[in-house]
Amino acid sequence: MIKYFYLPLLLFVVIAIFQKIFNKSNSVNHSLSSAEALQLQNKLFYILCALYIVIFGVLSILRYVSLHSTFCDMGIFENTIWKIAYNKDFYLISFGHFWPILLVYALIYKIFSSGITLLLLQTIAITVGAYPLYKIAQKHLKGVFPIVIVLSYFLYFGVEYNNLFDFHPDHLFMTLLLFGFYFLEEKNIKGFMVISVLALFIKEPLLLSLSLFGLYAGIKHKNYKEGFFIFVIAILFFIVVTQITIPFYFKGKYPFASSAISSKFNLGFLEIIKSVILHPSSLIVELFSCKEKLIYLFCIFAPLLFVPLLSPLALLPTLPMIFIAILSQAYNYYSLQSHYSASIIPGLFVAFIYGLKKIEKVKWLAVYVVSFSIYFNVVLSSSPSSLLFWEGKDWIYSKNAYLTTNRDKMINVAIKKYIPVDSKISVTTQNSINSGKLAKRDKYLLFPQSQDFNKSDYVILDLKRALFAVDRTDGEKIVNDILKTRKILFEEDGFYILTKKCGLVEKDD
Repeated sequence: MIKYFYLPLLLFVVIAIFQKIFNKSNSVNHSLSSAEALQLQNKLFYILCALYIVIFGVLSILRYVSLHSTFCDMGIFENTIWKIAYNKDFYLISFGHFWPILLVYALIYKIFSSGITLLLLQTIAITVGAYPLYKIAQKHLKGVFPIVIVLSYFLYFGVEYNNLFDFHPDHLFMTLLLFGFYFLEEKNIKGFMVISVLALFIKEPLLLSLSLFGLYAGIKHKNYKEGFFIFVIAILFFIVVTQITIPFYFKGKYPFASSAISSKFNLGFLEIIKSVILHPSSLIVELFSCKEKLIYLFCIFAPLLFVPLLSPLALLPTLPMIFIAILSQAYNYYSLQSHYSASIIPGLFVAFIYGLKKIEKVKWLAVYVVSFSIYFNVVLSSSPSSLLFWEGKDWIYSKNAYLTTNRDKMINVAIKKYIPVDSKISVTTQNSINSGKLAKRDKYLLFPQSQDFNKSDYVILDLKRALFAVDRTDGEKIVNDILKTRKILFEEDGFYILTKKCGLVEKDD
């Protein structure tokens, strides 16, 4: 932890460097005409976008092909999208979550049947989200600030984790909402309505953010009819989906409620929302009862110097997911390394722009914004400029996660050799072993959380990787039991492929 003591020194060094850079850029800007300055700014914007696509597109692919993506959630989504594309299992758009957008991904996946397709689409969509942000910044801020906003967006830890944490459709909500803010700025009500309607079909928890986005449109931009319509339709969608559609396919339950926050409160999701509205003090109690939640809240705003708090109205769409994170008893909802910030980022950055507009005359403000963005990128993110990347300790996000070792090659070869391509052959694997070949089948199960894993034709285990998606005290017993009751088809360096056949333990030479 000593190295973190020196990080503030790094911040001051970065600030000093950028002071000189911005001094020079300002002198250059003064010598350019407004048209030339705009042209230069646009070129810088497209260069930043291209760099982001190349860096994070490559990282996403390398993580996938080196077998460092996970069952939860890359395996789940590729398997689900494959089933929709090839088996026409359309009910899966309402299984667990309500995400009809997967139909679009399934259509594309059927043409380009690879997890790489999903990862590239995700990277491109996140990059495209920078465009409306850039345009809003150009409207409200002068000088280098529009480029500073885009740079801060690409450096923000939440954006990068949405890109590198496997695949989730949530990233589309982030991009759509940014375009929604932009259309409101441009008084393009048709565009705002189209974007809002599209956002209805991404994922049902995000409907809560969409409803408040409609409320924001009415209050801030005086689009009362359209804003109220989006507010109401998003709430109605949420109620129908969580109380009727998903429970119909999921044994009468809405799983997100129990996994996110109901485990402690023993209430249904709608009852929890009602309780928070009537008793907002419960949020404060929960927040201060867990230091990790305080850190989470601090880290959301700190990379942007807490400037978004100067424009609280634009933060309305961020509130549902922030409240869920605070109330949640599951760590992943308030973890910085997750995709749950997707609905927070649009309102956060638009509020950032509005907040900067109020204080843009502060000396060296742009320098401090860039410096803090870089500093917190180093501390919090998973980019090649981060500590997490270079320390090499994190299995999922360190530099080793993007390198294919000889052992990874051995595992890949064994999977291709011993696991049949036939989609009717079922496979169970632990969370830390996932590949496209495994995902393209009718039954792709998680060891040992899936109840039917004992019925699976093949079980894949790697004792040198994390075995479970969640902690299990009986983990060693489960592994020992399955090694005794199945035939070992392949074993090398702690990696096992087990067949369904029972009998004496045999090794395949």
